[in-house]
Amino acid sequence: MQIQKYIQTFLSILINTFKRFPIPSIIAIVFCVFNIYHFDNFIEYGSKYNTEEIFSLSLFIFFPIFISLKLIYEKNNNKKQNILFHDIAFILLILFTYFKKGDKFDIFGLDIYSIILILISYLSITFAPFIKNIKNNSVNFLHYNYGILKAALKTFIYSFSISIGFIILIISIDYLLTINLKDVFYNTYSVFLYKICIIFFFLSNFPKNEYLYTDKNDFDYKIEMKGFFYYILIPFLSLYALILYIYGFKILIEMTLPEGMVSAMIIGFSIILILTYITIYENIIHKNYSKK
Repeated sequence: MQIQKYIQTFLSILINTFKRFPIPSIIAIVFCVFNIYHFDNFIEYGSKYNTEEIFSLSLFIFFPIFISLKLIYEKNNNKKQNILFHDIAFILLILFTYFKKGDKFDIFGLDIYSIILILISYLSITFAPFIKNIKNNSVNFLHYNYGILKAALKTFIYSFSISIGFIILIISIDYLLTINLKDVFYNTYSVFLYKICIIFFFLSNFPKNEYLYTDKNDFDYKIEMKGFFYYILIPFLSLYALILYIYGFKILIEMTLPEGMVSAMIIGFSIILILTYITIYENIIHKNYSKK
């Protein structure tokens, strides 16, 4: 039942995010697909853009622009203006892709003009809903950007934790069960799915235009911690416990004694498990029981 709940929550995030940001979602998927083809290729200084890299760069630059257009539409609710702006954006995307052919990389795999465009496009989402009357909505503007910052911070914490969790699981499987999954984990398709999940997670937490600071949308660490424990830490601890159980059966079947760092891994797992239970009990279970 818990697994079904996780799947339903994940699908709900994807569907609701796609409904609100359909074009940015499609751009994100296409961008990640194109990244598969040159994931292992490092860009050298002075080399020229190839077709895939030009298109990926164009999508990367115009991704926040289409988010900004959606935010403007949510604010003004003008369909004709929305269609016009999207048509212009698509034309500019095509023109940028066409005229970028043959250009060379300067620094960090990008030319200076592309870097400037990236900065401008990603900054556009911070003021797009208030472009007409930012002075009269200065307080709401700050609260809205606070919401963006909170979404970005939450996405970073979750993505970093998932990365560390998967690395620990892969190393444990390789060390305890002698099954090499490193090539599978670092496969470009795994990276593709990881990028898609992170992008959709960020968009799902993106604030509305009328985001106002209240006690409800303040950064409540208990609510955020509950989500982190239930959807990140506990599933990874369950998978790690499953690996240890499988390793225990392996010892019984092969009639061998544990060697190496196994005891340290078990002790570390036990400490994290105890700390997790104490934290959940003190902040969630005990709190709910006290209310009754």
